[in-house]
Amino acid sequence: ITDKHDLVINHDVLVAYSLPQIFPEIRRIINERNTYREKLQHITDEFANLDEQISSSADSSLSPNFAPRSKNYEQHHYAVELADWKSRVRKQRQELEEKTEALLEYKDELEQHRQAVNKLRLENLDLAHEARNAKMYRDEVDALTERAERADRLEIEIARYREKLTDIDFYKSRITELREDNRVLMENREMLEEQLNSSRRRAEKVLELEAKIMEYQQKLNDMALERAADKEKYEELYDENLQLHQLKKAADEQLARNSYMSEPEEPILEESTLSEQLSNHAQTRALKLELENRRLTTLLDSMKENAFHESSGRLLELEKDKKKMSLKLESLTDSNERLNQANADLELVCTQALEENKKLQDTLKHQRTSLERQQQDYQAQQ
Repeated sequence: ITDKHDLVINHDVLVAYSLPQIFPEIRRIINERNTYREKLQHITDEFANLDEQISSSADSSLSPNFAPRSKNYEQHHYAVELADWKSRVRKQRQELEEKTEALLEYKDELEQHRQAVNKLRLENLDLAHEARNAKMYRDEVDALTERAERADRLEIEIARYREKLTDIDFYKSRITELREDNRVLMENREMLEEQLNSSRRRAEKVLELEAKIMEYQQKLNDMALERAADKEKYEELYDENLQLHQLKKAADEQLARNSYMSEPEEPILEESTLSEQLSNHAQTRALKLELENRRLTTLLDSMKENAFHESSGRLLELEKDKKKMSLKLESLTDSNERLNQANADLELVCTQALEENKKLQDTLKHQRTSLERQQQDYQAQQ
């Protein structure tokens, strides 16, 4: 300390140097102290050895065998060296004691500084806590200021909403009316849908009747073709009957001529007999054909009459049904168009009413939510 004044650690040094710089210096001083302690121990051991050697040499000088003068000189040299070493040891011991005292002082000062640092740290923590509290208080003050401003705005909005509360009854009655109108529109829509389904079923029935009419017309065409075929067959039978009449007339004339002829020869009699047979056969065949012709003519007339009456009545009935169905189809088509137009108008009105109802409900819900939130904020602020 006397040689190097910079080794002294005082308050100015602690203020000038920070703790991270002081601790390595103290660690260096402790290491230096340990080194000097080891050197002192080593020197002490050497002095102990020298003392033993001197004592042994003194004992030997007192023995009957006296050593020469050179040995006395050497002993004197050892004594001087021993005194020198002792003075060094004293000096080193004194330095060691001084450094130990300085180290103890350093330890005391370090402990004081540690206590001061801990105290400053606690004060710093207290100040930080107070700063946080002050910041929190400032935040609370800002929040309260903002709440006060918001409370003013909310009071203005509450006054405005109180004015609007008078319109809620009107909105409620309007919503009730719209719901009733919506119910009526839905009932009308269901009724119109039922009428539309009925019209569709009637239209399908009309299509079925038209298909039946076409089928009956096809049958009439087939009957007309059959009638034409029967007419052709009748004409053929009439022609054949006419030919048979002509053949019969020719055979009768031939038979009459042969009856007035009287020839004695036998071949002539045989020819007369053959002609009679031919005439009888032709007459019989003509009679059969005439009967068949009459029967076929009667049957054809009956079939013509029945077919004519049946086809005429059926065709007349089908024409009447077709006309009725056509009129009904036109009426149903017009009614369907009117119903579709009315349904579209009702759907448009219903959609507009639903949209208006939804808007009113959203507005009412928004106003209620805003009013409740403002009341809660107002109560929380109080």
